[in-house]
Amino acid sequence: MKKPTTPAGMAGCHKPQYTISFRASKTARILFELWSGRSLNRFEAERLGDHCLNSTISSIVRELDIPISRQSEEVPNRFGYPTRC
Repeated sequence: MKKPTTPAGMAGCHKPQYTISFRASKTARILFELWSGRSLNRFEAERLGDHCLNSTISSIVRELDIPISRQSEEVPNRFGYPTRC
């Protein structure tokens, strides 16, 4: 069976798909998400096992000296009303 080929000039232009194990530390999972270009709020971080994202981000900035920009956003709460996080 013939393998598909990459068109000329397209080699290396696809972003590789990385995954991270849940055996990695909470900090590693959060850093991986941010490194991947995704943004997180406290509710999205919950699925990664982080129950207090603001403390994790603070630790990353303070202990690892990695600058992380922060921005508040409004998301619907479980009752459908907007809440800032």
